[in-house]
Amino acid sequence: PRTPTATPTATVAPGATPTATYASWPGGVTISELLANPRTVFAEEWVELFNGGDAAVDISGWKIADGPGGGAAYTIPEGSSIAPGAYLVISLPSALLNNSGDTAQPLHPDGSLADTADFGSSGADESYSRAGDGSWYSSAQPSPGAPNQPPEAARSDTSPAASPAPAARSTPAPASGSSAAMNS
Repeated sequence: PRTPTATPTATVAPGATPTATYASWPGGVTISELLANPRTVFAEEWVELFNGGDAAVDISGWKIADGPGGGAAYTIPEGSSIAPGAYLVISLPSALLNNSGDTAQPLHPDGSLADTADFGSSGADESYSRAGDGSWYSSAQPSPGAPNQPPEAARSDTSPAASPAPAARSTPAPASGSSAAMNS
């Protein structure tokens, strides 16, 4: 009689341990200004992003959120990009930011944080604006789509703009139901 012999079987050789792959997101996109309490001058809340980088940034699929535990984030439509040195105003189609104070956050498509702005109570049609030195202030004269003018800079005829002037203006591609828009 034949004695059974061991038959070689394929075995899976241990491969490389899987590692998490992190997307590399371009830097330089920051919140420049936001408006949480529209009343008479503005019809909707908005967040203005500034691209301080050297290349255009595609922000399709990014989200504007109001921090942990907040409402549903707004997804920026496909075809949205910001040229280097440019501003992009994202109009929020529904109330997302709390008038009594909140956090605004642009998020990359994977949910990682691009920037954050914590703000206190907002007066009607007043924006929360970032100065050139990175500090924040409330402004009774919002400047969507343009450099911000801190109060001390606005009083001086010789002061330069607080934020870098845009080299070009970017407008997201129209999308049905989209509220992202560039204000001039």
